[in-house]
Amino acid sequence: MAIVKWNLPPEPPPTWLDPTLEIKDDTEEIKVLKSLSSKERSFEFVKICFYNCRSLGLTNWQALHVTANMVLETGWGQAFKAYNIGGVKITRPQVEEALKKGKKLSWYRAPGNKSSGDPPWCYYRAYSSFAEFIAEWIEKFVPKNPGPNHRYKLTGPKFWKEDRNWFMELIKAGYKGEVTKANPTPSFNNHLTLVTKCMTMMVQFHLGIDTDGVDGPKTQQFISRYQDENGFARTGVITFTLFNYIFPMQG
Repeated sequence: MAIVKWNLPPEPPPTWLDPTLEIKDDTEEIKVLKSLSSKERSFEFVKICFYNCRSLGLTNWQALHVTANMVLETGWGQAFKAYNIGGVKITRPQVEEALKKGKKLSWYRAPGNKSSGDPPWCYYRAYSSFAEFIAEWIEKFVPKNPGPNHRYKLTGPKFWKEDRNWFMELIKAGYKGEVTKANPTPSFNNHLTLVTKCMTMMVQFHLGIDTDGVDGPKTQQFISRYQDENGFARTGVITFTLFNYIFPMQG
């Protein structure tokens, strides 16, 4: 389903948001990323997300799944602001809790997704780096030890066990809005497709070929050659076993 944005004039922000903390422009790092061609930006964004996930201790499987979600959230790194690559909204409890700890949260605004049931204007957290965002996203949406009343209590345990149904639980918990929650299968299937595409792009990068994410004849030929040279059965297919060999966890 195509994303349809609201197109209404800006409205005054909620009173609990500090107007002086609104982020209206991006950092130079983000501007450079967005200035790349669509193809270059897509792979660069995948690489940024993947290696930031790895630096936070995620396995390759987990890193690819988080990366795939960020790819969808941002349109391959095209549509995001202030390092918020998961569309995390800012809430009054968040702001008030941060203030108790002596911290002020920056924020920005953007038109809501009409097709997903968003209001006309949504308010989002602003972050200082990709790593800061991903670390907080992991803690919030795939908690390792969620309490019985945690909104994402079914998401985290499945994610850390590398059960692909973690994403279905994420949708069912309302992460993607009420419209998608009511019909989660297309979003779930699309996520799995993106995981495979991101995995293919990373392998293509390692092999020094075009990082288009397409598992075509040329990619299969290079995979087969790599398998021959490294003691794998010649199949031309990228598996997680092969991926883990190419990108070892200690690397």
